[in-house]
Amino acid sequence: MDLSWFSSPSDSWATISSSLITGVATFLSVAIAAYLTYIYTRDHSHAVHNTSIRVDRLKRNVEALEHMWEALSYTSIGEGENAMIRWRKRKGTKVYFMHFGNLKAFLTQEMSEVFYKKHAGLYLSNNIRDQFFAYRRVLMGFYLRYEKDENVADDSLIGMENPELAEELSSMYDGLNNDLKVELNKLYGELLIK
Repeated sequence: MDLSWFSSPSDSWATISSSLITGVATFLSVAIAAYLTYIYTRDHSHAVHNTSIRVDRLKRNVEALEHMWEALSYTSIGEGENAMIRWRKRKGTKVYFMHFGNLKAFLTQEMSEVFYKKHAGLYLSNNIRDQFFAYRRVLMGFYLRYEKDENVADDSLIGMENPELAEELSSMYDGLNNDLKVELNKLYGELLIK
C-alpha cells in the first residue's frame, strides 16, 4: 500500500504552526492598525472640536466689538442722528451742547441692549469694557443733573458749561474708536487659516 500521500506528522504540525503564526501575525497587524486608526481619529476629532470652539469664541468676540462699534455712534461729537454731543461756532469759539434724548437713550437703552441682550459684555476685553464704562460714568453725572428737570425735553440741546468735559469725552471717543479697530483687526487675524 502506497502511503506517500499521507504526510508525516511533523510536516502536518509545521504546516499548522506556520498557518497559525501567519494568522496571529495578520490578526495582530489588523488590531494594531485598528488601534492606531482609533487613536488618530480620536485625537483628530478633539483637535477639530477644540478648533471649532476657538473659532466660535473668536467670532463672538468680533460680534461683541461690532455691537460696541454701533454704540459708538452715540459717542461721536457732531450732527449724527445718534450723536449726544453737538457743537456750534459762536464768535470763533466752539460751544458744545448735549442732546438730552440721545444721552438718555444711550444710558438707559443702548448700553443695556449691547451689553446684556446682545451679550457683548460677555465677550469684550477688559480694556474696551473699562473704557465704555468710564465714558458712561462721565455722562451719568450730566444725565442725573437734568433727569428730573421738567424744562428739559428729550429733543432739548443743553449747553455744556464746561468745554473741557466735551474735550474729555471727545478724547475718550477717539481712544475707543482706535482700540476697537485694533482689537477687531487682531481678532480677524486670528480667524485667518494659517
